Amino acid sequence: MLFVNNPYFLTTILVFLIFGPITAIYLLHGDFAGYYKLAETYFSTGTTTHPHFLYILLLNAVKSLIPFSLISFLFPSFGSYLFRYGYALAASIVVMLAYLFLGYVLLNHLKKKEIPGAVWITLGLMLVAPINLFTLPQHDLYLGYIGITAFHNPPMILLRPVALLLFWGLTTGLTAKEVTAKDYALIATLSLLSVLIKPSLAICMLPASGLYILFQMIKRNKPNIMFYAISFVLPTTLVLLYQYAYHYGEVGNGIVFDPLRAMLLYTPSAILLGFMFLMSVAFPLLTLLVSFREVKKEDQLLFAWVIFTVAAFYMYLLTETGALSGDMNFEWSGEIALFILFVETTVFVLKKYPLVIKETFQRIKNLAFYLLLALHLLSGIAWYLGELLQRKLWWGW
Repeated sequence: MLFVNNPYFLTTILVFLIFGPITAIYLLHGDFAGYYKLAETYFSTGTTTHPHFLYILLLNAVKSLIPFSLISFLFPSFGSYLFRYGYALAASIVVMLAYLFLGYVLLNHLKKKEIPGAVWITLGLMLVAPINLFTLPQHDLYLGYIGITAFHNPPMILLRPVALLLFWGLTTGLTAKEVTAKDYALIATLSLLSVLIKPSLAICMLPASGLYILFQMIKRNKPNIMFYAISFVLPTTLVLLYQYAYHYGEVGNGIVFDPLRAMLLYTPSAILLGFMFLMSVAFPLLTLLVSFREVKKEDQLLFAWVIFTVAAFYMYLLTETGALSGDMNFEWSGEIALFILFVETTVFVLKKYPLVIKETFQRIKNLAFYLLLALHLLSGIAWYLGELLQRKLWWGW
């Protein structure tokens, strides 16, 4: 009973039960399989075409730790089978540990904020999706929306817990009375990890953090500029410059201002795209509009909104050219930024707007927040089941 009542034990069991099957569905397909080729090339040649290569390194590191020789000696047929799918086995370990890490990061944060039902809210935040039920008949639960949760891209799965830790750590450090060498090292490490896993958050957070600091100065606060410059701006900028040169060095590859071009590749009209945007941000947007006076007092929540605004600018107004023109890579920025915004908004609503109150009007208002959040979760469950039962048939292609 002691283990059952332990929230970390319960979270571990539920994470493996929920995300184990969906990971198994993708192990030999899509982005998972593509990264095996990159990892194999890196292992054999020592070079990679991916400037954000941390996941590739992890695949090779974990695969090298699996005792294939011993397993083959004890069970020859089984060992040969495992070795043939060595990268898939390594990917399953890395991705499931990333899911578990995300679960623990969310659980710790919710417990720190004294949110009741932290385990269940953690799982809900790991599953939320845009309100996609209106396009269910068209088999479109993903493309055109800002996805929030994707099961098919391993680096994005790795990025989510690191993104949250970096977001919280940077905002705390900026306004702390004192920052230590440990704080510098932690944020610098998280900054490097974030950009080397996938630069989708870094390219948004860099300009957004500048605006956030300006906002703090307007409020006559004194942010820790030295801490910000050394631990975040310097490592992030250096790696991003390297990645830009590497990624867009080929003739024809670049970034241009071309509104909606990328997002309309798989969505039939701009009007539908606008509707899907609203359905993607419905819960945080309602919270912002209805509770603006309260929201503007929450610095972290405002920062999350600034990051998301930058990400939305990239998604809807910029497009890549050349060989990258159909990749929609800026959509990943929207996804990770919206995930952070969802976490911050959910914590804000749970703290500020409890359901157990006496005033009827306030109870109805509060209930609207929870009903909308429940729709996002129901849509996330629909997206999960669609991917689990009919992989890639609910993307709207």
